[in-house]
Amino acid sequence: RVMLKVYDYIEEVLATEQIRQSIHRANLRYYASDLMQHLGETDLHFRAEAVRHAMQVCHAADIPLDKNFKRIYVQSNGGMEVDWLMSPLASYLFLINGNPENPLVAKAQLVLLMKLGEK
Repeated sequence: RVMLKVYDYIEEVLATEQIRQSIHRANLRYYASDLMQHLGETDLHFRAEAVRHAMQVCHAADIPLDKNFKRIYVQSNGGMEVDWLMSPLASYLFLINGNPENPLVAKAQLVLLMKLGEK
């Protein structure tokens, strides 16, 4: 009976951890690849650089990376590709740090800055 109680406790801990992770994942709702696709950007180098710069901003501002970014792997073109799940804050930083040579990225950057100016 003692083993059964230990097992029940472990199940409770695992369930609590699953709930915590679900809540954490709910905040990470934007895929870097989706944002890039909406902006017509296909260059993986620019995506990686935008994520890296957004992470640097968070790090410098002492904002927890694990609450704003999660590396995931997706199947693409017959292989595995790195993608990122991001929080709303991380997605804004991602857009701000995107490729300014892409007209849609540049427009998104201007819109974000103009909205900040309105507040």
